[in-house]
Amino acid sequence: MKQRVMHAGMAGAGIVGAALLAGWASRDPALQSAAAFLKMLVAFSLGKIPWWGDRRMPLAVVKLALSEVTSPMTDTAEQVATKLLSGFGHGELQGKVAIVTGASSGIGMETARVLMLHGCHVVLAVRSISKGEGVLASLKAELGTQAGQGTVMQLDTADMDTIKAFAAKFIDLKLPLHYLVLNAGVMALPTEQTSKHGHELQFQTNHLGHYLLLRLLERPLLDSGSVANPSRLVVVSSGVHTMWFNMGSGLPLERLSDQVPPKRPYHPWALYALSKALNVMTAKAAQSRWAQSGTAVAVALHPGVIKTNLLSGNELEGVFMGWTYPLKKSVSQGASTSIYACLAPDVP
Repeated sequence: MKQRVMHAGMAGAGIVGAALLAGWASRDPALQSAAAFLKMLVAFSLGKIPWWGDRRMPLAVVKLALSEVTSPMTDTAEQVATKLLSGFGHGELQGKVAIVTGASSGIGMETARVLMLHGCHVVLAVRSISKGEGVLASLKAELGTQAGQGTVMQLDTADMDTIKAFAAKFIDLKLPLHYLVLNAGVMALPTEQTSKHGHELQFQTNHLGHYLLLRLLERPLLDSGSVANPSRLVVVSSGVHTMWFNMGSGLPLERLSDQVPPKRPYHPWALYALSKALNVMTAKAAQSRWAQSGTAVAVALHPGVIKTNLLSGNELEGVFMGWTYPLKKSVSQGASTSIYACLAPDVP
């Protein structure tokens, strides 16, 4: 009864607050954010968002939000690269080769752009060849002839066949591999979907596909680096990785490895968080494997809350991305962490 009263009070306060803000929200981004947050509270209290039923979830989101406020990184990817490469000209990365998955939009495209700007040959690993070629054409037009080469190759991390074909084709090119940036992903799909291989789609796209790609390209990555200048594996994870717990499922707590493949009832955020936790473990395991040779290093990163299309078309877009408006970084700011992980001498 006490819980019902609390939820009713939250709903009432949220409805009143949202009504008061409605007249101004369309003009003021800060009020838009406040209205979206109240909308989220109302939806939670009325049971419209059942995956918020575990009280640990909102606490985890608040903790993540506080981390964004207390440790902001406002430099753009280009500014970070310029500082690290100690020059303003082009060509500091000539002779280097990078693969960036999901390079046709968002922080993947910006990561590719900045690496090319400094002379790196970047392989844009994308699902759609036509979209990737359009992106590459625009990058070449913007960056000019002094930029590094770009190559578009098809890769869908939800499809094991395209991953194997991509790896075989890349190896046939006989190129070195200095930076492998595992960036592609999907986020909090509202309903359960499976890949053609029968795996839950977030698990397949965010973790399993990238893990297979890494193992297929591990040898060229190790062979291209040195102890003095190791190659880099950069895995784009998320601060959400800490939220992979049970979320009110009533199941006993288990080890992360017990959820490979996922066995719990479908839950949009739990599966996304699980895939991001597995990203972290992929980097950690690779770093452990490579410790003796020292010719490659592996890092996982949280890019921040970014203004991208990752939740485009998702019913959670207005709720989640709306209330986080003040915390959002631009795409260029979001890609700065990937660029830092690629280029900083003190990583890891």
